[in-house]
Amino acid sequence: MGKNKMAPPPIEKASGRFRTREVGVFKPPKIVLVGVEGWGKTTTAAHVPDVALMIADTETGYDTLLGVDRVPAVPCVTTSSWRETLEVVGEIGDAGALALDELSGFEKQCHNYVCANDFKNDWVKFYSYGRGPQTAMAEWGKLLARLEQLEIPVVALAHCAIETFRDPAADDYSRYVAALSKPTWGATRRWGDAVLFGTFESQVVEGKGVGGTDRVLHTEHRDAYDAKNRYAMDPEIDIPDDPTKVWETIWAQVTR
Repeated sequence: MGKNKMAPPPIEKASGRFRTREVGVFKPPKIVLVGVEGWGKTTTAAHVPDVALMIADTETGYDTLLGVDRVPAVPCVTTSSWRETLEVVGEIGDAGALALDELSGFEKQCHNYVCANDFKNDWVKFYSYGRGPQTAMAEWGKLLARLEQLEIPVVALAHCAIETFRDPAADDYSRYVAALSKPTWGATRRWGDAVLFGTFESQVVEGKGVGGTDRVLHTEHRDAYDAKNRYAMDPEIDIPDDPTKVWETIWAQVTR
């Protein structure tokens, strides 16, 4: 997995119930990778060393990429229900990392389960006043807790959408967000050690944006997108064209 930053157990100094930890412990990171369409999220995940890939049944990207030799063949499983997804997390064996492709597909499974069990399959009641997505947080929390218990890196992929943010102190503006309900995204964002936003670098020519082909990764929150990290990563990371080098580039930032 790259540079080993596993530290020795903390040295503690006692002061009543409190202990001063002189040495921290580097835990395997939980990374959420949000990106625009075509950025290469699945390709990046497939090139994580020793990865096992858990795919929601709404996703076909990995199979398509595998069919044209754009990704390596890795151990993978497609889940079609929420209960199956929770079970699979505990059955990854000796994999060196776990990647989830993709979060909105797993959220759909979760909502289907909650709607059937708590709202008698009444989607009108499920979405009324946002009760369903909020009720579903108990189940979504189970997934995050199980992922947290894994002693390996976890990479969770997420599609993105554009929403209008209503700023009470200024003009409204558009921003990129993960394609998840607000309760789900809020919990997932808090869970992640790093939330990374991938997009393409654009150039402005005579006042007009010209779409670029250079991929970049943003690691800090801005009005235009949501991101964060606990690793003092560079605010913006240039991503190489070589798909085999993308994860290596991200990991170097995490472990430097």
